[in-house]
Amino acid sequence: MITRLKNKKVVLSVGILCAAALLLFYFMSENTSENTAANAVQPNTPRHNYTEITADRATFGDLKGLVGISDFVVTGHYENQIQTIKNTNGSGTYYSEADTYRFVVEDHLLGSTPAEIEVYMPHFSRKTATVNGIKFQADIEEPHYLKPDQHKLYILFLKGVPGMNIYSPSSAPFQIEIDADKSAQLMYNKTDLNKTVTANNGDIMEFVAEPLDIHDQISGKKLNDVLKQIKTEIVSNRKG
Repeated sequence: MITRLKNKKVVLSVGILCAAALLLFYFMSENTSENTAANAVQPNTPRHNYTEITADRATFGDLKGLVGISDFVVTGHYENQIQTIKNTNGSGTYYSEADTYRFVVEDHLLGSTPAEIEVYMPHFSRKTATVNGIKFQADIEEPHYLKPDQHKLYILFLKGVPGMNIYSPSSAPFQIEIDADKSAQLMYNKTDLNKTVTANNGDIMEFVAEPLDIHDQISGKKLNDVLKQIKTEIVSNRKG
């Protein structure tokens, strides 16, 4: 009788141990499956990259600087857009676009031009950056770029384009717009020129444009005062 009880206790103990082992195996298997599934669906953390864009351009917000760097200073008004010029190099590593506009000259303050000229207005340049084999690309607008108002008077500060009958900006900014009350406004692209591009894998590239540090000493002045100062600066440069 005692032997049978002992045998039953042994069998019962072995059964309990087996059941416990099976339960432990089950829970470990479930946890492993859940962790594997979680790791499978969890994406890599997106990387945030930056690239700074520098530009070799003259920048003036005063009449002395604008006159000093210009070959031509004219007044007049814009008419229609003439063409879009696409610039690239042989290797394809550079690309930019510019629009040209017909400008009717009303007065020559500096230099001599035809009565109608074609004005070159840079629109954007295409920038490329490659990180970890991923290529990011963005079209960065130029600070010169603004669609002109055909109904307003402008003063333009220009240089000639060698070999072409086109006139380009001598500075950024390069034009003064005259309002109906004869007030002057120094015109340039004041929008945020930075661009953010997201790749298919979630990585981010932020193209950071060089800040256009303009100390505007022109806006708010009256047209006659602006013209008078331009003529004074022209005379001063000739004497110098």
